Amino acid sequence: MTIRNRLTLLFTAIVAVIFAAILTAIYLISLRYSEASFYDRLHERAIIASKIFLAKDQLSKERLFEFEQRFLEKLSHEVLEIYDEKDSTTFISKEEKLSFSKEELARIRMFKLVNFQKQERYVVGLYYQTQQQGSSEGNFVIIASAIDVVGTAKIARLRLVMLVSFFISLIITYLSGRLFAENALNPIKEVVTQVKEITDSNLNMRVFAGNSTDEIGILTQTFNEMLVRIQSAFDAQRNFASHASHELRTPLTAIIGELQILTTKERTVEDYKKGLQIALKEAKLLKTIIDDLLVFTRTNLQEDNFKETLRIDELLWEIQEEIIVRNKEAKLKISFHQMPENQDLLRIQGNKHLLEVALVNVIENAIKYSDNQEVSCTLNYEHHFIKITITDKGIGIPLYDLKHITEPFFRASNVRNYSGTGIGLALTHKIIDNHKGGLQIFSTEAQGTTVNIVLPTLKIEEEKVQEIF
Repeated sequence: MTIRNRLTLLFTAIVAVIFAAILTAIYLISLRYSEASFYDRLHERAIIASKIFLAKDQLSKERLFEFEQRFLEKLSHEVLEIYDEKDSTTFISKEEKLSFSKEELARIRMFKLVNFQKQERYVVGLYYQTQQQGSSEGNFVIIASAIDVVGTAKIARLRLVMLVSFFISLIITYLSGRLFAENALNPIKEVVTQVKEITDSNLNMRVFAGNSTDEIGILTQTFNEMLVRIQSAFDAQRNFASHASHELRTPLTAIIGELQILTTKERTVEDYKKGLQIALKEAKLLKTIIDDLLVFTRTNLQEDNFKETLRIDELLWEIQEEIIVRNKEAKLKISFHQMPENQDLLRIQGNKHLLEVALVNVIENAIKYSDNQEVSCTLNYEHHFIKITITDKGIGIPLYDLKHITEPFFRASNVRNYSGTGIGLALTHKIIDNHKGGLQIFSTEAQGTTVNIVLPTLKIEEEKVQEIF
Protein backbone atom coordinates (compact mmCIF):
# COMPACT_ATOMS: atom_id res chain seq x y z
CA MET A 1 0.00 0.00 0.00
CA THR A 2 1.35 3.40 -0.96
CA ILE A 3 1.95 6.19 1.54
CA ARG A 4 -0.77 8.24 -0.14
CA ASN A 5 -3.37 5.51 0.42
CA ARG A 6 -2.20 4.94 4.00
CA LEU A 7 -2.43 8.63 4.80
CA THR A 8 -5.87 8.86 3.18
CA LEU A 9 -7.27 5.87 5.04
CA LEU A 10 -5.73 6.96 8.34
CA PHE A 11 -7.11 10.48 7.97
CA THR A 12 -10.55 9.11 7.04
CA ALA A 13 -10.55 6.68 9.96
CA ILE A 14 -9.61 9.38 12.48
CA VAL A 15 -12.28 11.77 11.22
CA ALA A 16 -14.85 8.94 11.08
CA VAL A 17 -14.19 7.97 14.71
CA ILE A 18 -14.40 11.57 15.91
CA PHE A 19 -17.52 12.32 13.85
CA ALA A 20 -19.19 9.07 14.93
CA ALA A 21 -18.48 9.88 18.58
CA ILE A 22 -19.97 13.37 18.19
CA LEU A 23 -23.06 12.10 16.36
CA THR A 24 -23.57 9.35 18.93
CA ALA A 25 -23.36 11.87 21.76
CA ILE A 26 -25.83 14.17 19.99
CA TYR A 27 -28.21 11.26 19.34
CA LEU A 28 -28.11 10.01 22.95
CA ILE A 29 -28.57 13.51 24.35
CA SER A 30 -31.50 14.13 21.98
CA LEU A 31 -33.06 10.78 22.88
CA ARG A 32 -32.71 11.46 26.61
CA TYR A 33 -34.10 14.96 26.21
CA SER A 34 -37.06 13.71 24.18
CA GLU A 35 -37.87 11.05 26.77
CA ALA A 36 -37.45 13.48 29.68
CA SER A 37 -39.66 16.04 27.96
CA PHE A 38 -42.39 13.46 27.34
CA TYR A 39 -42.19 12.19 30.91
CA ASP A 40 -42.55 15.79 32.11
CA ARG A 41 -45.78 16.20 30.12
CA LEU A 42 -47.15 12.94 31.52
CA HIS A 43 -46.15 14.01 35.00
CA GLU A 44 -47.92 17.29 34.43
CA ARG A 45 -51.12 15.43 33.62
CA ALA A 46 -50.83 13.27 36.71
CA ILE A 47 -50.27 16.34 38.93
CA ILE A 48 -53.27 18.14 37.39
CA ALA A 49 -55.43 15.09 37.94
CA SER A 50 -54.38 14.88 41.59
CA LYS A 51 -54.55 18.57 42.49
CA ILE A 52 -57.63 19.67 40.62
CA PHE A 53 -59.91 16.72 40.15
CA LEU A 54 -59.12 14.39 43.01
CA ALA A 55 -59.04 17.29 45.43
CA LYS A 56 -62.76 17.78 44.69
CA ASP A 57 -63.40 14.04 44.81
CA GLN A 58 -65.10 14.42 41.52
CA LEU A 59 -63.67 13.41 38.14
CA SER A 60 -65.41 12.60 34.91
CA LYS A 61 -64.14 11.76 31.46
CA GLU A 62 -66.01 14.74 29.99
CA ARG A 63 -64.43 17.27 32.33
CA LEU A 64 -60.93 15.74 31.83
CA PHE A 65 -61.32 15.81 28.05
CA GLU A 66 -62.56 19.39 28.16
CA PHE A 67 -59.60 20.44 30.31
CA GLU A 68 -57.08 18.69 28.02
CA GLN A 69 -58.55 20.37 24.97
CA ARG A 70 -58.34 23.82 26.55
CA PHE A 71 -55.06 23.76 28.44
CA LEU A 72 -52.89 20.75 27.55
CA GLU A 73 -51.06 19.56 24.48
CA LYS A 74 -52.66 16.47 23.04
CA LEU A 75 -50.68 13.26 23.45
CA SER A 76 -51.07 10.22 21.21
CA HIS A 77 -52.95 7.29 22.74
CA GLU A 78 -53.03 8.99 26.13
CA VAL A 79 -54.59 7.04 29.00
CA LEU A 80 -55.09 8.27 32.58
CA GLU A 81 -55.88 5.69 35.24
CA ILE A 82 -56.50 6.04 38.98
CA TYR A 83 -56.17 3.14 41.42
CA ASP A 84 -57.32 3.06 45.06
CA GLU A 85 -55.53 1.32 47.92
CA LYS A 86 -57.14 -1.99 46.91
CA ASP A 87 -55.62 -1.74 43.41
CA SER A 88 -59.09 -1.25 41.96
CA THR A 89 -59.55 1.10 39.05
CA THR A 90 -61.62 4.11 40.04
CA PHE A 91 -61.10 6.11 36.87
CA ILE A 92 -60.05 5.45 33.26
CA SER A 93 -59.88 8.30 30.80
CA LYS A 94 -60.20 6.02 27.76
CA GLU A 95 -62.21 2.96 26.99
CA GLU A 96 -59.08 0.80 26.88
CA LYS A 97 -57.73 -0.34 30.20
CA LEU A 98 -54.01 -0.95 30.63
CA SER A 99 -52.79 -3.83 32.71
CA PHE A 100 -50.43 -2.91 35.55
CA SER A 101 -49.25 -5.57 37.96
CA LYS A 102 -49.47 -5.34 41.72
CA GLU A 103 -45.65 -5.13 41.84
CA GLU A 104 -45.69 -2.04 39.61
CA LEU A 105 -48.37 -0.38 41.74
CA ALA A 106 -46.45 -1.26 44.91
CA ARG A 107 -43.28 0.28 43.50
CA ILE A 108 -45.17 3.50 42.71
CA ARG A 109 -46.49 3.64 46.29
CA MET A 110 -42.96 3.04 47.61
CA PHE A 111 -41.10 5.65 45.51
CA LYS A 112 -44.05 8.09 45.21
CA LEU A 113 -43.06 8.95 41.61
CA VAL A 114 -41.93 6.40 39.03
CA ASN A 115 -41.13 6.79 35.32
CA PHE A 116 -40.89 3.67 33.21
CA GLN A 117 -41.58 2.34 29.74
CA LYS A 118 -44.03 -0.43 29.02
CA GLN A 119 -43.48 -1.70 25.49
CA GLU A 120 -43.84 1.38 23.27
CA ARG A 121 -45.80 3.35 25.88
CA TYR A 122 -44.24 5.83 28.29
CA VAL A 123 -45.68 5.63 31.82
CA VAL A 124 -45.60 8.02 34.80
CA GLY A 125 -46.88 6.70 38.13
CA LEU A 126 -47.73 9.14 40.96
CA TYR A 127 -48.83 8.22 44.48
CA TYR A 128 -51.35 10.81 45.75
CA GLN A 129 -51.96 10.95 49.54
CA THR A 130 -54.70 12.86 51.32
CA GLN A 131 -54.08 14.99 54.44
CA GLN A 132 -56.03 12.61 56.75
CA GLN A 133 -53.85 11.24 59.56
CA GLY A 134 -53.79 7.48 60.19
CA SER A 135 -56.12 6.68 57.33
CA SER A 136 -55.31 5.28 53.95
CA GLU A 137 -58.63 6.21 52.43
CA GLY A 138 -58.39 8.88 49.82
CA ASN A 139 -54.91 7.71 48.81
CA PHE A 140 -54.64 6.96 45.12
CA VAL A 141 -52.17 5.81 42.49
CA ILE A 142 -52.41 7.97 39.39
CA ILE A 143 -50.90 6.54 36.21
CA ALA A 144 -50.58 8.67 33.08
CA SER A 145 -49.33 6.96 29.93
CA ALA A 146 -49.06 7.72 26.22
CA ILE A 147 -47.20 6.81 23.09
CA ASP A 148 -44.66 9.44 21.95
CA VAL A 149 -45.41 9.19 18.25
CA VAL A 150 -44.05 12.64 17.42
CA GLY A 151 -40.91 12.28 19.52
CA THR A 152 -40.20 8.80 18.17
CA ALA A 153 -40.63 10.07 14.63
CA LYS A 154 -38.28 12.98 15.29
CA ILE A 155 -35.66 10.66 16.80
CA ALA A 156 -36.00 8.29 13.84
CA ARG A 157 -35.64 11.21 11.44
CA LEU A 158 -32.62 12.49 13.38
CA ARG A 159 -31.08 9.02 13.25
CA LEU A 160 -31.59 8.82 9.49
CA VAL A 161 -30.13 12.30 8.96
CA MET A 162 -27.13 11.41 11.09
CA LEU A 163 -26.48 8.15 9.21
CA VAL A 164 -26.75 9.87 5.83
CA SER A 165 -24.56 12.74 7.06
CA PHE A 166 -22.04 10.30 8.45
CA PHE A 167 -21.63 8.38 5.17
CA ILE A 168 -21.60 11.57 3.09
CA SER A 169 -18.96 13.02 5.41
CA LEU A 170 -16.91 9.82 5.03
CA ILE A 171 -16.95 10.20 1.26
CA ILE A 172 -16.04 13.89 1.49
CA THR A 173 -13.34 13.13 4.06
CA TYR A 174 -11.85 10.36 1.92
CA LEU A 175 -11.73 12.58 -1.17
CA SER A 176 -10.35 15.50 0.83
CA GLY A 177 -7.80 13.25 2.49
CA ARG A 178 -6.69 11.87 -0.86
CA LEU A 179 -6.31 15.40 -2.22
CA PHE A 180 -4.45 16.43 0.93
CA ALA A 181 -2.13 13.41 0.72
CA GLU A 182 -1.55 14.08 -2.98
CA ASN A 183 -0.56 17.69 -2.28
CA ALA A 184 1.59 16.68 0.70
CA LEU A 185 3.47 14.03 -1.29
CA ASN A 186 3.93 16.10 -4.45
CA PRO A 187 7.34 17.38 -3.26
CA ILE A 188 8.46 13.78 -2.73
CA LYS A 189 7.35 12.87 -6.26
CA GLU A 190 9.33 15.83 -7.57
CA VAL A 191 12.37 14.73 -5.57
CA VAL A 192 12.06 11.17 -6.90
CA THR A 193 11.82 12.52 -10.47
CA GLN A 194 14.97 14.58 -9.96
CA VAL A 195 16.84 11.69 -8.32
CA LYS A 196 16.04 9.39 -11.26
CA GLU A 197 17.80 11.87 -13.56
CA ILE A 198 21.06 11.62 -11.59
CA THR A 199 23.56 9.13 -13.00
CA ASP A 200 27.29 8.57 -12.66
CA SER A 201 27.84 11.01 -15.52
CA ASN A 202 26.04 13.98 -13.91
CA LEU A 203 26.73 13.67 -10.19
CA ASN A 204 27.11 17.45 -10.10
CA MET A 205 23.31 17.74 -10.23
CA ARG A 206 21.53 18.61 -7.00
CA VAL A 207 17.99 17.95 -5.85
CA PHE A 208 15.75 20.96 -5.18
CA ALA A 209 12.68 20.67 -2.93
CA GLY A 210 11.54 24.29 -2.56
CA ASN A 211 11.05 24.72 1.20
CA SER A 212 14.33 23.88 2.89
CA THR A 213 12.96 24.11 6.44
CA ASP A 214 10.45 21.24 6.39
CA GLU A 215 11.20 17.52 6.67
CA ILE A 216 11.40 17.01 2.90
CA GLY A 217 13.77 19.95 2.62
CA ILE A 218 16.00 18.50 5.36
CA LEU A 219 15.92 15.10 3.62
CA THR A 220 16.83 16.76 0.32
CA GLN A 221 19.69 18.66 1.94
CA THR A 222 21.01 15.44 3.47
CA PHE A 223 20.74 13.69 0.11
CA ASN A 224 22.64 16.53 -1.58
CA GLU A 225 25.37 16.26 1.06
CA MET A 226 25.58 12.55 0.30
CA LEU A 227 25.82 13.38 -3.42
CA VAL A 228 28.78 15.64 -2.68
CA ARG A 229 30.55 12.75 -0.93
CA ILE A 230 29.69 10.33 -3.72
CA GLN A 231 30.87 12.81 -6.34
CA SER A 232 34.13 13.25 -4.46
CA ALA A 233 34.56 9.48 -4.28
CA PHE A 234 33.83 9.11 -8.01
CA ASP A 235 36.22 11.94 -8.88
CA ALA A 236 38.89 10.38 -6.70
CA GLN A 237 38.30 7.02 -8.37
CA ARG A 238 38.51 8.55 -11.84
CA ASN A 239 41.66 10.44 -10.91
CA PHE A 240 43.10 7.30 -9.35
CA ALA A 241 42.43 5.28 -12.49
CA SER A 242 43.78 8.05 -14.70
CA HIS A 243 46.94 8.52 -12.65
CA ALA A 244 47.41 4.77 -12.26
CA SER A 245 47.19 4.19 -16.00
CA HIS A 246 49.59 7.07 -16.62
CA GLU A 247 52.11 5.89 -14.03
CA LEU A 248 51.95 2.33 -15.36
CA ARG A 249 52.21 3.47 -18.96
CA THR A 250 55.36 5.54 -18.37
CA PRO A 251 57.74 2.70 -17.40
CA LEU A 252 56.13 0.36 -19.91
CA THR A 253 56.67 2.91 -22.66
CA ALA A 254 60.28 3.35 -21.59
CA ILE A 255 60.87 -0.43 -21.54
CA ILE A 256 59.23 -0.96 -24.96
CA GLY A 257 61.09 2.01 -26.45
CA GLU A 258 64.45 0.85 -25.17
CA LEU A 259 63.91 -2.71 -26.41
CA GLN A 260 62.77 -1.46 -29.81
CA ILE A 261 65.95 0.59 -30.12
CA LEU A 262 68.06 -2.44 -29.30
CA THR A 263 66.32 -4.56 -31.93
CA THR A 264 66.48 -2.10 -34.83
CA LYS A 265 70.10 -3.05 -35.66
CA GLU A 266 73.12 -4.81 -34.34
CA ARG A 267 74.57 -3.21 -31.19
CA THR A 268 77.72 -3.63 -29.22
CA VAL A 269 77.73 -5.57 -25.98
CA GLU A 270 78.05 -2.34 -24.03
CA ASP A 271 75.00 -0.87 -25.81
CA TYR A 272 72.98 -3.99 -25.03
CA LYS A 273 74.05 -3.87 -21.38
CA LYS A 274 73.19 -0.21 -21.13
CA GLY A 275 69.78 -0.71 -22.75
CA LEU A 276 68.96 -3.71 -20.58
CA GLN A 277 69.96 -1.81 -17.44
CA ILE A 278 67.54 0.99 -18.40
CA ALA A 279 64.78 -1.53 -19.09
CA LEU A 280 65.50 -3.29 -15.79
CA LYS A 281 65.30 0.01 -13.90
CA GLU A 282 61.95 0.82 -15.46
CA ALA A 283 60.73 -2.74 -14.79
CA LYS A 284 61.63 -2.35 -11.11
CA LEU A 285 59.78 0.95 -11.02
CA LEU A 286 56.78 -0.76 -12.64
CA LYS A 287 56.93 -3.52 -10.01
CA THR A 288 57.09 -0.92 -7.24
CA ILE A 289 54.01 0.83 -8.60
CA ILE A 290 52.09 -2.45 -8.89
CA ASP A 291 53.12 -3.50 -5.37
CA ASP A 292 52.01 -0.14 -3.95
CA LEU A 293 48.70 -0.38 -5.80
CA LEU A 294 48.10 -3.86 -4.42
CA VAL A 295 48.84 -2.74 -0.88
CA PHE A 296 46.65 0.36 -1.36
CA THR A 297 43.78 -1.85 -2.51
CA ARG A 298 44.30 -4.43 0.24
CA THR A 299 43.88 -1.81 2.96
CA ASN A 300 40.13 -1.88 2.20
CA LEU A 301 40.02 -5.67 2.33
CA GLN A 302 41.92 -5.97 5.60
CA GLU A 303 39.89 -3.60 7.78
CA ASP A 304 38.65 -6.56 9.82
CA ASN A 305 42.16 -7.97 10.28
CA PHE A 306 43.35 -5.35 12.78
CA LYS A 307 43.23 -7.68 15.79
CA GLU A 308 46.98 -8.15 16.25
CA THR A 309 48.55 -6.71 19.42
CA LEU A 310 52.03 -5.22 18.98
CA ARG A 311 54.55 -2.93 20.67
CA ILE A 312 55.13 0.19 18.60
CA ASP A 313 58.67 0.76 19.98
CA GLU A 314 59.72 -2.71 18.92
CA LEU A 315 58.26 -2.08 15.48
CA LEU A 316 60.35 1.10 15.11
CA TRP A 317 63.59 -0.82 15.90
CA GLU A 318 62.69 -3.41 13.27
CA ILE A 319 62.02 -0.65 10.71
CA GLN A 320 65.39 0.97 11.46
CA GLU A 321 67.20 -2.29 10.74
CA GLU A 322 65.23 -2.81 7.54
CA ILE A 323 65.95 0.71 6.25
CA ILE A 324 69.68 0.43 6.95
CA VAL A 325 69.76 -2.85 5.04
CA ARG A 326 68.08 -1.18 2.06
CA ASN A 327 70.18 2.02 2.19
CA LYS A 328 73.63 1.87 3.75
CA GLU A 329 73.89 5.66 3.70
CA ALA A 330 70.64 6.23 5.61
CA LYS A 331 70.87 8.00 8.97
CA LEU A 332 67.89 7.40 11.23
CA LYS A 333 67.92 8.50 14.86
CA ILE A 334 65.20 7.00 17.09
CA SER A 335 64.52 8.58 20.48
CA PHE A 336 61.93 8.08 23.20
CA HIS A 337 60.32 10.70 25.45
CA GLN A 338 57.80 10.50 28.29
CA MET A 339 57.77 6.72 28.30
CA PRO A 340 55.41 5.04 30.79
CA GLU A 341 56.77 2.85 33.57
CA ASN A 342 54.49 0.05 32.40
CA GLN A 343 55.79 -0.84 28.95
CA ASP A 344 52.55 -2.67 28.16
CA LEU A 345 50.96 0.76 27.71
CA LEU A 346 52.87 1.00 24.41
CA ARG A 347 50.79 -1.83 22.96
CA ILE A 348 48.37 -1.06 20.17
CA GLN A 349 45.93 -3.18 18.23
CA GLY A 350 46.19 -3.30 14.47
CA ASN A 351 47.80 -4.85 11.42
CA LYS A 352 51.57 -5.02 11.91
CA HIS A 353 52.42 -5.36 8.21
CA LEU A 354 50.34 -2.33 7.18
CA LEU A 355 51.68 -0.18 10.02
CA GLU A 356 55.21 -1.13 8.97
CA VAL A 357 54.41 -0.12 5.38
CA ALA A 358 53.02 3.25 6.56
CA LEU A 359 55.99 4.11 8.80
CA VAL A 360 58.57 2.93 6.25
CA ASN A 361 56.96 5.14 3.57
CA VAL A 362 57.23 8.25 5.77
CA ILE A 363 60.79 7.51 6.97
CA GLU A 364 62.13 6.60 3.52
CA ASN A 365 60.58 9.78 2.05
CA ALA A 366 62.29 11.81 4.77
CA ILE A 367 65.65 10.16 4.02
CA LYS A 368 65.25 10.40 0.23
CA TYR A 369 64.16 14.06 0.05
CA SER A 370 66.84 15.16 2.57
CA ASP A 371 69.57 13.53 0.46
CA ASN A 372 70.52 11.05 3.19
CA GLN A 373 70.82 13.65 5.94
CA GLU A 374 69.98 12.55 9.45
CA VAL A 375 66.27 11.95 10.08
CA SER A 376 64.84 12.12 13.58
CA CYS A 377 62.11 9.74 14.73
CA THR A 378 60.70 10.50 18.19
CA LEU A 379 58.23 8.34 20.12
CA ASN A 380 56.08 9.97 22.83
CA TYR A 381 53.46 8.46 25.13
CA GLU A 382 50.69 10.95 25.94
CA HIS A 383 47.64 9.88 27.95
CA HIS A 384 46.94 6.51 26.35
CA PHE A 385 48.12 7.70 22.93
CA ILE A 386 51.33 7.07 21.07
CA LYS A 387 52.68 9.97 19.04
CA ILE A 388 55.41 9.38 16.45
CA THR A 389 57.16 12.49 15.11
CA ILE A 390 59.40 12.13 12.02
CA THR A 391 61.47 15.22 11.15
CA ASP A 392 63.87 15.88 8.28
CA LYS A 393 65.85 18.88 6.96
CA GLY A 394 65.23 18.21 3.30
CA ILE A 395 63.70 20.09 0.40
CA GLY A 396 60.29 20.46 2.06
CA ILE A 397 56.91 20.70 0.35
CA PRO A 398 55.59 23.84 -1.37
CA LEU A 399 52.64 25.40 0.45
CA TYR A 400 50.27 25.09 -2.53
CA ASP A 401 51.10 21.35 -2.83
CA LEU A 402 50.73 20.54 0.87
CA LYS A 403 46.94 20.16 0.86
CA HIS A 404 47.08 17.59 -1.98
CA ILE A 405 50.07 15.64 -0.72
CA THR A 406 48.04 12.66 0.54
CA GLU A 407 46.10 12.21 -2.70
CA PRO A 408 46.98 9.08 -4.72
CA PHE A 409 49.70 9.63 -7.37
CA PHE A 410 50.13 13.28 -6.43
CA ARG A 411 53.74 14.42 -6.31
CA ALA A 412 54.97 17.83 -5.25
CA SER A 413 56.29 20.15 -7.91
CA ASN A 414 59.82 20.16 -6.48
CA VAL A 415 60.44 16.37 -6.58
CA ARG A 416 60.65 15.80 -10.32
CA ASN A 417 64.32 14.82 -10.01
CA TYR A 418 63.51 12.16 -7.38
CA SER A 419 62.14 8.74 -8.17
CA GLY A 420 58.76 7.82 -6.74
CA THR A 421 55.20 6.74 -7.50
CA GLY A 422 53.08 9.23 -5.53
CA ILE A 423 51.27 6.46 -3.68
CA GLY A 424 53.31 6.32 -0.47
CA LEU A 425 51.71 9.13 1.57
CA ALA A 426 48.21 8.31 0.28
CA LEU A 427 48.73 4.73 1.42
CA THR A 428 50.10 5.88 4.78
CA HIS A 429 47.14 8.18 5.35
CA LYS A 430 44.71 5.38 4.57
CA ILE A 431 46.46 2.90 6.87
CA ILE A 432 46.61 5.33 9.80
CA ASP A 433 42.97 6.25 9.27
CA ASN A 434 41.97 2.57 9.30
CA HIS A 435 43.77 2.23 12.63
CA LYS A 436 41.59 5.09 13.98
CA GLY A 437 44.65 7.29 14.20
CA GLY A 438 45.61 10.70 12.88
CA LEU A 439 48.18 12.06 10.42
CA GLN A 440 49.45 15.64 10.20
CA ILE A 441 52.14 17.05 7.91
CA PHE A 442 53.94 20.37 8.47
CA SER A 443 56.50 21.55 5.93
CA THR A 444 58.42 24.60 4.79
CA GLU A 445 59.98 24.54 1.36
CA ALA A 446 63.81 24.24 1.41
CA GLN A 447 63.78 23.83 5.22
CA GLY A 448 62.30 20.45 5.95
CA THR A 449 59.17 18.47 6.87
CA THR A 450 57.64 17.18 10.10
CA VAL A 451 55.12 14.34 10.11
CA ASN A 452 53.06 13.57 13.24
CA ILE A 453 51.36 10.18 13.54
CA VAL A 454 49.04 9.53 16.49
CA LEU A 455 47.79 6.03 17.29
CA PRO A 456 45.47 5.05 20.14
CA THR A 457 46.58 2.35 22.52
CA LEU A 458 44.28 -0.51 23.45
CA LYS A 459 40.64 0.35 24.29
CA ILE A 460 40.83 4.03 23.37
CA GLU A 461 37.91 5.59 21.54
CA GLU A 462 38.41 7.08 18.09
CA GLU A 463 37.03 10.52 19.06
CA LYS A 464 39.85 11.15 21.56
CA VAL A 465 42.47 11.06 18.81
CA GLN A 466 41.44 14.58 17.80
CA GLU A 467 42.35 15.88 21.28
CA ILE A 468 46.05 15.28 20.55
CA PHE A 469 46.15 17.67 17.59
